[in-house]
Amino acid sequence: MGSKHKPKANPVKQQQAPRIPARKFENYTLEQYLIVFLLPVLLLYISYTLFGSFFETNDDPRYVLAMKGVATPKPYDNFISVYRFTVDWYIWLYQHFPTVAWYGWSMFLLLWFAVANTGLLLFYFLGGRLSNWIIALMIAAAYLLLFLQSEYYMNFTRPAILATGTSVLLFALLIPDKETLKKRKLMAGFLIIAFILGHLTRIDAGYLAFAFCAVFLVLNSFKGMKIWSVKLLYPLLPFLAVIMLVKVSDSFSIRKGNEDFVEKARLLKEYDNYQNIRPFTPENIRDSLTFDAAVRAYYLTDNSTVTVNFLKKVTGGPLLEQGINYKKLDESLKDFKISILGDSSPALMFTVFFLFCTLLYYWKDKKQGGPLLFRFLFFQVFFAGLLLTLIVFMKLPARIYNPMLLLFVLCNFILFMGSGLYTVLDRFKMITAIAGLAAAIIFIPGYFSGTHKNLKNYSMFGRINNAMVENMNSFKNTIFIPTNISAWEVHFATDPIKEMNMLNGNSYVYLSIELSLAPETQDQLIAKFGTNDHSKLFKKISEMDNVVFISDDNYNNFLGAYYHFLYGQDYKFEPVQPYPAPLYKNNGLNYYRVRKM
Repeated sequence: MGSKHKPKANPVKQQQAPRIPARKFENYTLEQYLIVFLLPVLLLYISYTLFGSFFETNDDPRYVLAMKGVATPKPYDNFISVYRFTVDWYIWLYQHFPTVAWYGWSMFLLLWFAVANTGLLLFYFLGGRLSNWIIALMIAAAYLLLFLQSEYYMNFTRPAILATGTSVLLFALLIPDKETLKKRKLMAGFLIIAFILGHLTRIDAGYLAFAFCAVFLVLNSFKGMKIWSVKLLYPLLPFLAVIMLVKVSDSFSIRKGNEDFVEKARLLKEYDNYQNIRPFTPENIRDSLTFDAAVRAYYLTDNSTVTVNFLKKVTGGPLLEQGINYKKLDESLKDFKISILGDSSPALMFTVFFLFCTLLYYWKDKKQGGPLLFRFLFFQVFFAGLLLTLIVFMKLPARIYNPMLLLFVLCNFILFMGSGLYTVLDRFKMITAIAGLAAAIIFIPGYFSGTHKNLKNYSMFGRINNAMVENMNSFKNTIFIPTNISAWEVHFATDPIKEMNMLNGNSYVYLSIELSLAPETQDQLIAKFGTNDHSKLFKKISEMDNVVFISDDNYNNFLGAYYHFLYGQDYKFEPVQPYPAPLYKNNGLNYYRVRKM
């Protein structure tokens, strides 16, 4: 009887979907390491040579100026979105090696980590099944389709999300237990370093990417509707330890006397995220102007009027207390639609293809395909729910969508390969080929059209930026004061490697956005003008010939009314002769000097 039953067990095993890798994973070969580590360098170099590179927003070049000590009397190190440890490290590097673009190079380093990790992931699943050079072409194609347009335009969010997220995913695959850790210590160190650098670069990005990948790994560990959480916890422990260690150490870095600034920055960040204003009725013109200064004009340096109590009174509380801001929700959904149908259309293409293969597998074998279909659909619903939650309850710019969509594609790829779906492709080659071709025909043309448009636009913005910076550097020993948001946006599209540099003794003063409230900025006002008391500040500035505002007529009118009604002082803004600023025709920005009326 026993002999009769034994043969029946083997066909059952043969029918079960083989899981990838079917063989025990072996170490990468030297040739594979060279491809993984050198090919991304070549791809980034070619991209920079052909297309240039640009900071996507004005935040990054503004950070660089502050860390170099150009915008403040001493290097500035109290940014809300970045760990103090990270900023202090940048400051030390700029002080000792000022000619090196440390910040820009670090962004490229994080992007290199992300592309290299993607290559390691492809070799993990396909090494030994496909030629190394075919996989190299796949890495180049992945860079072209998933990185070039969506991630190549630098800011401190995109590379941080990708470096942290890909490191967590790959670590869980390569280092699932203590035994493999002993064999792959160098690989583990490489991935942990990539995670640390990404997490230290952007706090929120590190949290978001880690949480997203951790949930995916839990979902991917389903086997027969059971979760092997203890086994899963091991590869996540190093990253949890890093997060907790950095968080605890950073909590002790808030310097005494900065509490007021930290609380104001928290309230302003809450307002910026939710844009949900409590009902506020100004009692007089002073209240009205202070309200405009705090939440509309971002003119925040005046600590005598923009106090913590005032910000608590006028800025939004918890979102659920006031309900959803539908205007902001509609704007965020439009941004996401543009992102997924334009910038990240390949992400949608791959998702449609993976869904098609999963349904095909389920149609072929409901017993084996059912759990896979459940996991796949649940993950798609989870990702959509995560994005919707972030859209509703947080400020979620496009620079968050695109790297998250890329991680989403990589997670779907792991589900696809790890569940044996490649066997379906072997059996239904014609159908899958037609499906893949159809997806490419639908999504790829729009992607390349958007890529060309982005490259053209950023190139144009870069030229405008360079013209503006060169024009400012034609001045000597001048203190520039950018006022409104448009004036700050002059710096976006700065080259990360060449950076933005103020020459000839020129410098910046923060008199707008929340950084103007920082103690370092107050020190700067005292160093530059002898006072940080606004009842005396403009009196001093109006007597100086080397102070130039970058502003427009509307903002000048606001400043004129602000000082007239709050301090009983009257000023006029005279355009600097003989020529207007290069951006004057585009957005009305010009150079002005303040004079008493």
